[in-house]
Formats: sequence, structure tokens, C-alpha cells
Amino acid sequence: RYEADVVIDNPESLTLEREFADGAPLIVNTSEAYKVTANFSGGETQDLTGQAKLESSDSATIAPTVFSIVSALKAGSSVMLKAVYGGPSAEGDEAFPPRVESNVISLDAVEGVLQGFTIAPLNETITALGRQQFTALGRFMSGDALIEQPITRHVIWAVRALDDAATSAVSISNLLASKGLAVSLQPRTDAVKVRATFDLPNTTEDLVEETVLCIAKPDDAAGSCPPDDMP
Repeated sequence: RYEADVVIDNPESLTLEREFADGAPLIVNTSEAYKVTANFSGGETQDLTGQAKLESSDSATIAPTVFSIVSALKAGSSVMLKAVYGGPSAEGDEAFPPRVESNVISLDAVEGVLQGFTIAPLNETITALGRQQFTALGRFMSGDALIEQPITRHVIWAVRALDDAATSAVSISNLLASKGLAVSLQPRTDAVKVRATFDLPNTTEDLVEETVLCIAKPDDAAGSCPPDDMP
């Protein structure tokens, strides 16, 4: 039996942080995740990402969705975003906990055309039954500017055997909150292809990038990745 003292308190303030660099625009038809931190009077903090509500000054341009993620629906400038915790419910119940608001972040949304993307890490080795987060970085032309922006949530992730057959050695997530997270499912040495596919709009073409993920038992020396005898 284990016991712990828990102090229940109302946050004094919230801190809202961007996933991308401050001042960077958000490409239309992409999304960005935000981190919400509660600050308490004693100096303690608590992660409220996904529990606090995000509010947008123009939800027709930049709309909050779930898990503190916002989506850019059309081009627009100076959209104000803030996080809110507590306050009256939609049914008008008494406010508990009291309403607390975060700092305000100004965000621009711009049109962009994807030129290509890269995935990372490349040719990584993990321990059997371990996990690896993969990311995708897109290159967009927006007017005369080239903008790089993560698009991990906007590609379809898949794993295949090295000969392109189906495999049960590794799974990879396409759920919104965990996209690109690969998990080794078997306690054995193996290697698989990790594939990311972006469906180009208004075309029959796809953009595809691949890498190899190698799995090694903790007591085995890791070989080269990709394997020397890869098909």
C-alpha cells in the first residue's frame, strides 16, 4: 500500500506555449499543438494540455480542435489565441474552479504549397519492445518565401517488412495525439521500413518518404542499420 499527500488548489495563472517558433505563420490546412501550464501560488506547476480550453478570436480562420491543437482553415492575420480553465459551465452552473486565462498569442495563417518533406530519425536502432517517435518536416512555398513546418500529424504512417510484406514486429500510430509513434511489439531482433505518405490535393500523386527502423535485444550488439543484407 502506498500513500501520498495531495494538495488541491486553484491555479493563479496559465502559460500558453506554441509548438512552432514564435512569430512563425501556420500553413493553411495544417495544425499546431499548444502546451498549457497551470501556475500555482506556491510556485508549483501542472501540465493542463488537453484539459484547458483554447479560444480563438477568429475560429473561421484558426479553429481549436482537441488535445490543445488548432487548425488553420484559411489565410488570415493576427488571430488571438488564449487558454481558459474553469469558469461557468454551458448550463450556467456556479463557477468552480474560478476562471483563469493565459497569455495571448497572435497567430497568422498563410497559404502554402508543399514542395516536399523529410522524416526523422533516419536508420534508427531501438531496443526490443522499445518505442521511437518519428517526425515529418514539410517545405512549403508561400508566395516567394520557403517555409519549413512540421507536418507529422498530416502524413499517413505505415510499417512494412524490408521486402515490403506486412509485418507484426512494429506498429506505428496514426492517432491524432500520437502520430508517428512506433512501438516494437516482439522481444526479438528485427528491422522494418517506416513509410510516410502525404496525399497531394487535387492530384493523383502522393509524396512518400521512407527510412529503416532496426530493433536489437538489450544483450545483443547492434548491427548496421539498415542491415547489410537488406533486399
